[in-house]
Amino acid sequence: ETAAVALLRLGEPVHFERRVRSLRAAAKATVAADGALQVLPAPDREGRYGQWDFLERLARLHARDENVGSAERVYQKLIDLVGAELQRLRKTPQAYGDWARTLGTLRGAHYNLACVCAQRVKAGEALRHLKQAVDYGYLDIDWLKRDRDLDPIRDDPGYAELLAYLEGRIRTFREAARKELERAPEPKEKDADPKPPKGD
Repeated sequence: ETAAVALLRLGEPVHFERRVRSLRAAAKATVAADGALQVLPAPDREGRYGQWDFLERLARLHARDENVGSAERVYQKLIDLVGAELQRLRKTPQAYGDWARTLGTLRGAHYNLACVCAQRVKAGEALRHLKQAVDYGYLDIDWLKRDRDLDPIRDDPGYAELLAYLEGRIRTFREAARKELERAPEPKEKDADPKPPKGD
């Protein structure tokens, strides 16, 4: 994919277009006449996870090509699909790993879509997706402050509000963790001279 982007920038689009088609096919995605991306979700969980990965790679590929309109459409489709999976999990709770995978994908997709929107100077949408990422568990405030993709929206008043919101979430989590540690029982001291195991 890196090579395909490099060749595209050198004026050779064939490899890039082939890679786009390959990722779409792997994700079972088609493009409608109006340009909308359509994806038929796989019937099994692992198949759906695979689709998410291919869509994420396709969105990143378009973002690197600076085709932010296509990247935005793919990220939005990914969010729609993973959101539907989250609704399924709420109705029929699965293992922790399923929740972690789903929430992690939503968190990443919202953050990356926010970056794409910021590059298009769509501050309102970028900030909305950043807040969604935070609500799904994004906590890396240091990276948020220095991610250059977000430079176009830093002067928007909503950006400072978002930072304050994230700082509040971090304080809440730290306070909850502190209280949990205080409630935890003290570990029992081990005997200084452990008894030898009983013989037969």
